Amino acid sequence: FLRKPYDLDALLVAIREACERHQQIVEDRRFAEELLHSQESLASFTAALEERIQRQTAALTRLHEFAVALNGVD
Repeated sequence: FLRKPYDLDALLVAIREACERHQQIVEDRRFAEELLHSQESLASFTAALEERIQRQTAALTRLHEFAVALNGVD
């Protein structure tokens, strides 16, 4: 807060601090958006990897069953 009559230096300091706070808010919002995008990308990548693991596990299970059937051993 500035008291009247105001000091020009105090006014300049207040304006500079307000600009810095505004810049910090803008940066925080940008970082939040980047974080959200990264989280969404990671979730998508994780889902794709989980699906691939399930397919590979199923393929290995079938291969194991085939090998057991060929050898007649469990």
